[in-house]
Amino acid sequence: MSNNKFVIPSSLRTAAGGSSNEAEKTRRAEIEGSYKQATEETRVLREVVSAARDVLGLIRSFVELGTTWIEWEGRVRQAEAAVRKAEVELAAMRDKNAVAHRRLDQIDAVLKPLLDGYQNVLNDLEDAQLDLSEKQMLWRELLDFGDRLVAALNSYKD
Repeated sequence: MSNNKFVIPSSLRTAAGGSSNEAEKTRRAEIEGSYKQATEETRVLREVVSAARDVLGLIRSFVELGTTWIEWEGRVRQAEAAVRKAEVELAAMRDKNAVAHRRLDQIDAVLKPLLDGYQNVLNDLEDAQLDLSEKQMLWRELLDFGDRLVAALNSYKD
């Protein structure tokens, strides 16, 4: 019996060998399918990571925009406050200037006839048939009067 080998009929041998080949092909197909699936899953994951990165970039940009927006709103509020303050100061200056203009107009209304009269007296004195000493005395008095008019005018400038 030691020389007796167990002999498998050739029909069974091909069936058994074929079955082994089929199992190997099936296993290989399963491995290839798993590999393709893993490859696709990896590609999808990469796209998900890329999309997540893009979304995070958008969120960062949105946050920066919000910060910039808030900063510019603050600047605009400060500028508006400065404009309001300047408008108040301008109105106060206009009121002050209006009072000063009215005051100067009143002074002008009083001084203009005086200056016109002064000029008329000077013109009449020049044409007058008076003694030289009398003319000199009148000229001094008129000049003194003119100095007082100018001093009065300058006192209202302050």
